[in-house]
Amino acid sequence: MFILVFFAGAIAGFLNVVAGGGSMITLPMLTTLGMGIDVANGTNR
Repeated sequence: MFILVFFAGAIAGFLNVVAGGGSMITLPMLTTLGMGIDVANGTNR
C-alpha cells in the first residue's frame, strides 16, 4: 500500500510541475485509502 501511495504522490508531483492539477490524483487516492474528504483536502493543501 505504501508503494502505491509513493507512486501516486510522485505522479501527482510531476503533474503539478508540468501542468497543475495533481490534486486530481491525490484526493481520490487519499479517500480510497479511507481518509475522510475533509481531512484529505486539508492534507493535500
